[in-house]
Amino acid sequence: MATRSIARDFFVEDLDRGWSLVGTRCRSCHEQLFGRADPACPRCAGPDLDPVLLPASGAVWAYTVQRNPPPGRRRATTPTVPYAVGLVELDGIGLRILTHIDVDPERVTVGLPVRLAVRELYHEHDELVVGFAFEEVLS
Repeated sequence: MATRSIARDFFVEDLDRGWSLVGTRCRSCHEQLFGRADPACPRCAGPDLDPVLLPASGAVWAYTVQRNPPPGRRRATTPTVPYAVGLVELDGIGLRILTHIDVDPERVTVGLPVRLAVRELYHEHDELVVGFAFEEVLS
């Protein structure tokens, strides 16, 4: 069965690294961004953005616990609440991204080490559609 990302501008399968978050880096000021949709750097307005693979680990910078499901119908195969959502600061680059934190909401803390995790979302035709979350780094 084929597998595809639900968000190809943010999360792709790389032959060498497996699934990775993607972003861009400005050639002028070296600002790093999450995703590939920006036509220019928001910091310096430079038009030259190079694609980069982002670190797969980081730490929880801030979070909240969602106890009510989002409105509308969902195709997800697992229950949605409660769950943690937060800012994860990616290791080594200081970039913070808003993401699902796949840890028991009662255990999430600021500073918790986390790593990128692939999550099955649903099946569509002959494809498995996956997304990403961050899970606790267990030692």
